[in-house]
Amino acid sequence: MDNYDNTDKVLNVEGVIKKTLDDINIQDNNKIFEKLASQQYTDEIHLNNKNEEVGDEYYKDCDNNINNEIILPKETYSKIQVQEDLSIPPGKPLTAYNQFLASLKDPSCSEVVHLIAKFIQKYPELDSDLIHIIYENNEDDEIIKNLGLDEEINLQLLSDILNKFVLVCNNLLLQTEIYMKNDSEEEKNYIIEGLEKLITSKLYNKLIKIISLENKAIDEYLSIKLKKLKSFVQLNHFDVSEIYMDVLNTENSWLDLCNNELYKFVRVKSPRDKVILIVNVCKVLLSYMNNIINEWKDKQNDNNNFYKDIPAPPAADDLLPLLIYSLIQINPPNLKTHLEYTNHFRNPNLLISEDLYFYTHFYSAVTFLEKLDGKQIQLNIDPHIFEINYFSNTEEYIEKSDQVKEVITKKNNLINNNSYRKNSNFHQDIDNIIKKLVLFPLQYEEILDVSDLKMGDIPNLFNQYRDLSKLLNELKTIYNNIH
Repeated sequence: MDNYDNTDKVLNVEGVIKKTLDDINIQDNNKIFEKLASQQYTDEIHLNNKNEEVGDEYYKDCDNNINNEIILPKETYSKIQVQEDLSIPPGKPLTAYNQFLASLKDPSCSEVVHLIAKFIQKYPELDSDLIHIIYENNEDDEIIKNLGLDEEINLQLLSDILNKFVLVCNNLLLQTEIYMKNDSEEEKNYIIEGLEKLITSKLYNKLIKIISLENKAIDEYLSIKLKKLKSFVQLNHFDVSEIYMDVLNTENSWLDLCNNELYKFVRVKSPRDKVILIVNVCKVLLSYMNNIINEWKDKQNDNNNFYKDIPAPPAADDLLPLLIYSLIQINPPNLKTHLEYTNHFRNPNLLISEDLYFYTHFYSAVTFLEKLDGKQIQLNIDPHIFEINYFSNTEEYIEKSDQVKEVITKKNNLINNNSYRKNSNFHQDIDNIIKKLVLFPLQYEEILDVSDLKMGDIPNLFNQYRDLSKLLNELKTIYNNIH
């Protein structure tokens, strides 16, 4: 179903593309491209103006001297040769994304550009022609039934549609004259990155609104909770090495840098850019800890002290506590909404290696803060002292907490009815899930008390919990469909 490389499928798709173009008034490729590419963020994002999503109180103390550009990883540029009249406009920086936009002006990309415009115009209420392009025929009717903007909209389905559409366009572009000579894995990723950024940027307001429907109450709850925690939580309440403690407590430049990256995180539109900013936050913290260790070593050498225990480079046990503390201090607005937006619309095949490692840490930090109660999930602080500080003036908190419990209960009861179709294979499906459950690695089953867990265990524990939840939800879905 995900493989669109075979000739018959491509020809069929191209036929449907031609049919969808009948509804589009703008037939000139350059005009519709200019409409698509207008007001797009480039990879070098300048964010000097306030965004309406961000309240005036947020970041009002942000250091204006900090460079407001995304710190980008080394980019891979396409090997395609763009004609001179299709080159990047003057004043636009030479980035992989702008190079991709310029390539779409090539006449051979005309049909794909029109198809993208059609998708953006219709999403999420797609017509049967677009659904047919994205999915196999036997899924079409069921998919169409489950589309719509209502309270219980299926986010997984909507992200699945968008991600699959990106893959369809990727395969179509690889067969255009401008790209067909460079059919490498690197080129595929380059196109997918460009398509994802183009489509999600144009649909951003719509997508973020959909995500917000499910997460608004949690956002408000987290905002109040972090504000309360900031009033009494200190670095010594975390498992932070003493070698870092003194410096981190006396300097705020590391928090200013994290603050700046998180400021951009809630404002940029591309899921990839949001991931880059998460990576930047983690690298700021690691870099700062490395500098502290290096300065400590230099001081020891200057004093002719020969030390036996050389501090190890900072690891997960050091990074996660600082991430949690940073989020408490900075308290980014609508944090859960922006994190779930990234989670749903970043292509999972490209969220790998370093990006995945740091993203998992960041997600774990937010999850820890959601569940932190001072008892079962706690800091290095006496539970009684935690209660006294945390539950003072609790009326507003209790009200929001009740709302969140209602939202979480509702979310847990929602079943992804689209992930399973009634058919004769449900026994085989159940057998497959049971086999996965039997072989599931339960690394922490012998830990009897939550206090025995280390901070560094949380990312792995979270991943296991998420995988196990998926399996259980699959079973629930099958059960509901056969009863």
